[in-house]
Amino acid sequence: TPLGEIGSRPESLLEDLGGRLGELSRALADFDHPAIHREFHWDLARAFAVIREHAPLIADPGLRGFILRTAGHVESRDGARLARLRRTAVHNDANDFNVLVVDPGPGAPRVSGFIDFGDMVHSYSVADPAIAIAYAVLDHPDPLRAAAHVVRGYHAAHALTDDEVSVLFGLVQLRLCASVCLA
Repeated sequence: TPLGEIGSRPESLLEDLGGRLGELSRALADFDHPAIHREFHWDLARAFAVIREHAPLIADPGLRGFILRTAGHVESRDGARLARLRRTAVHNDANDFNVLVVDPGPGAPRVSGFIDFGDMVHSYSVADPAIAIAYAVLDHPDPLRAAAHVVRGYHAAHALTDDEVSVLFGLVQLRLCASVCLA
């Protein structure tokens, strides 16, 4: 079942999401192919350019200003660290409908797989947990707690560097800003 069709998302499922995503990142760490080295609008490494290009199309001036201020804050705070991040092949789209879940017992759902590798790109390794977090926190009553569970699972399976931990929140913000701009 797609994660987007699961009503309740217990903390154990969010941590499992992070863990399975970390395993996927480990598996992709040595993968390379010429086709993933491309300019792609969903690549978080291109988020600032995408936001600058598409933000003027946002009709609501308040929303447009918020998006530009948020991206500017992330860029000034995290720009130097972003240049030092590891880059690998990333799935790049762990949204609620690309994560499959199985419920082997009452109230014990777990991630069974990922689908749709069409957005795969060579980018920041930390893009996958950032993107998953961006979707996991939407409509969650405690978004920071939800994010922490995804990070805990991911880090246990595929250790994050200090720079990756430092920029993770900013990358979550950038994914959401880019999503608004591209919508």
